[in-house]
Amino acid sequence: MTAFRALGVTVIIVLLLMGGLLTYLFTADLGWLKPRVEQAVGKATGREFQIEGNFTLTALPTTHLVAEGARLGNAAWSEEPDMLRIGHASVELDPLSLLAERIVIRKVVLDEVRLRIETDPESRSNLDFQADELAADEGGLPRVVVELVEVRDAQVTYSQPESDPQEFTAERLTVTAQLAPERIQLDPLAVTMGDSDLRGNLTVATGESPGISGTLSATRVNLTPEQTADSDEAVNESQMEANESDAVGDFVFKDESLPLEVLRSANVDLSVSIAELIQNDITLKDVQGSATLTDGILGTTFESAGPAGGAIRGRFDLDASEDNVILDSSLYVRNLRLNLNSGEDADIDIIPAVGVTLELTAQGATPRMLASGLNGRLLVTQGRGRIESNLVGRFSGDIVAQVFTALNPFSKDDQHSNWECTVIGLDVENGNANVSGMLAQGEKVKIVGGGGIDLETEKIDLEFNTKPREGVGVSADMFVTPFVKVGGTLADPGVGLNAKGALLEGGAAIFTGGLSILAKAALDRASGETDECQSMLDRIGDHQPIQG
Repeated sequence: MTAFRALGVTVIIVLLLMGGLLTYLFTADLGWLKPRVEQAVGKATGREFQIEGNFTLTALPTTHLVAEGARLGNAAWSEEPDMLRIGHASVELDPLSLLAERIVIRKVVLDEVRLRIETDPESRSNLDFQADELAADEGGLPRVVVELVEVRDAQVTYSQPESDPQEFTAERLTVTAQLAPERIQLDPLAVTMGDSDLRGNLTVATGESPGISGTLSATRVNLTPEQTADSDEAVNESQMEANESDAVGDFVFKDESLPLEVLRSANVDLSVSIAELIQNDITLKDVQGSATLTDGILGTTFESAGPAGGAIRGRFDLDASEDNVILDSSLYVRNLRLNLNSGEDADIDIIPAVGVTLELTAQGATPRMLASGLNGRLLVTQGRGRIESNLVGRFSGDIVAQVFTALNPFSKDDQHSNWECTVIGLDVENGNANVSGMLAQGEKVKIVGGGGIDLETEKIDLEFNTKPREGVGVSADMFVTPFVKVGGTLADPGVGLNAKGALLEGGAAIFTGGLSILAKAALDRASGETDECQSMLDRIGDHQPIQG
């Protein structure tokens, strides 16, 4: 056999072998690799990973993996065995890209996804994986491009101590992703969750300089949690237990260092636009928000309109570039009608219009230093409208509900009450927040108040008094508790005694005495039969038009 002939035979044998190999790769099911896939994922996450159903893997012409019944174990401390369950998973990738620097995954489809995210009482998260670190000589993670990710029927459960789990459901999510070491880019991104939708792009950076940037928009975002009446009651009970377990004398504003290094190392450039934002009975229109963070300087803006007009505009600026943090924030609300306490399906005409002017500045290295050095002004006004008696504490808190019930004796019997106006003014100077004026004028009663809050000690000293409106068949004798005092601290507030010495219902603390000379004088000025709303605003200063 000549050398040429021997070479020809060799080439034929090689071609036959390659043809056989290609035929095998085109037709073979590599499902026998299932245990190795389970082992590799388990090693990478530090958790048990199993594929309980079918597993198929073909190599050519497109590398295609299908797995059914995949489950990833939860953290060892969790009572729930699984963190992630996927009913059906399908992954297609370009096999030639496995030989290149960039792996191209053409399509990922996930069905029946159940993800549980939780923290324990020690603030440990089940997202913290004990994964095996890649060796230095392995060169780290490869660059990956995912042309399409489609998730159908996804349910995310979020659980934390002392609260009921919250569930969020997404019917469909689609995204194109680029994955690289310390960088994830999602562009374009589209999410559909019930009647909510979200689209845009996001880039997330990890590592020593974490950050997030992107632009998101939505026609509607509905944040109403998917909870039953039983779960709502359980949440309320758990919140009450948590409040009762708070140590008396504890501070709301802690004397702990702010996370300055995190603020200085992170970068944020994010903008959001939502045509309609819904949570329970509250609806906002044309929501625009932005946030930037560079070198420890944080700037956020927010503006929106209400369902029946009105406007909200706010900003929050924080300069943490130096150890002495500088805070400068403002919030302006004008003629906004939100159904907070007017009852389900209330007509817009009976919902009171709300106005807010809040301007605050402070400097300090800890939350407590910021609070004790706070300066600014707060003015809250409420126009004519209806208030459901049993909804007062829904957004304002239990203490406000107790005070409202004590000062308005009709709230226990009347399903709702009609109010003409409310004015609350607060001047803050070096951490001392003093009531500049407080008046609530209803159809049957008029309430005035005075006092203040020391934000350095967090002690509360607020007093209220009620006077019946004349001409509605109400006498002062009907008011068993005309004098009400709120004391204690921000962490442990309580409703005190009235002037007659009777303990008010639900009082968590006892304070003696009646109403101060200042509050009595205010009540004398606000005689029950006259309209004092505008005169109160003239005295303490009304809202100014929103600038810009």
